Amino acid sequence: MSKLHNDKIIRIAYAANDSYIIPLCSSIKSVIGNTKEKPEFYILYSNLSKKNKKIISNIFGSYNINFCFVNNKIFDKINISDQNGWTKEILYRLSLADMLKDIDKILYLDCDTIALDDIQKLYNFTIDKYYAAVVEDRYSNEHTTRLNQENYFNSGVLLLNLQKLREDNLYAKMLDYANENYDKLICPDQDILNAILSPNIIYINKEWNMQLSDREPTDELVINNAKIIHFAGIIKPWNIDYLSFEKKYFFKYFNQLPLIFGLLNFYIPMFFKILQCKRKSIIWYRKSSKELILFNKYNIKVK
Repeated sequence: MSKLHNDKIIRIAYAANDSYIIPLCSSIKSVIGNTKEKPEFYILYSNLSKKNKKIISNIFGSYNINFCFVNNKIFDKINISDQNGWTKEILYRLSLADMLKDIDKILYLDCDTIALDDIQKLYNFTIDKYYAAVVEDRYSNEHTTRLNQENYFNSGVLLLNLQKLREDNLYAKMLDYANENYDKLICPDQDILNAILSPNIIYINKEWNMQLSDREPTDELVINNAKIIHFAGIIKPWNIDYLSFEKKYFFKYFNQLPLIFGLLNFYIPMFFKILQCKRKSIIWYRKSSKELILFNKYNIKVK
């Protein structure tokens, strides 16, 4: 692992939209709660309402929050499958070096990450000779075979050398690769980054991107050593059907956000979702026609 050096300003980037405000704010809260220095945040977006930007700014008012608009047309030709719930926002990390031209180094985090240790320890890794410091993907073997590569990293936590990425014009190369290989992209942003950044990257300990998956469980003793937890599965801890103990790491920081934010954005909507599930259960699993008439009489809508 590389030696450490001092960097006074910690800069952290996210990509988000209106539907991801809950994990975004929770992740930022976890970073702030575990980092001694005061980070700057850069939020890449194309679909984030003024209302939600104001909410984020109000919650983290004493921190430097920068909202960076991204033009989606740049990525129109890149294949994005909604099979895993992906949206165009996953591609925004590709444009960081081009968008933030006055910044030489940044830590990119997916919104579904929770920091459990001081981010500065990661941020201070020397990457002067590398494009990025990365962590191996949990399912690396599947992807290396598919892409015929020696290694394969996860793109949810990336310490990026933006200066070197600009010097070598990698943003244009990533777009070219994506357009030429659009039919091969299974994990779009990850495949592109692996193809272009490798082999000039440095792998760091998996504790900095402890990937939890709904495909198979992770031992709690292993998670206890994590410095950043990454909820990389399709089902997330803020989903009603996420039942694993691991959700406690997410809610530890979500519940530290302002009460009104939690009520309006999660607890009240979740309450009505549960009610809706019960209504569906009554209508579809009980055969009494009287109950159906009762629901229609009082105009209770079931979607």
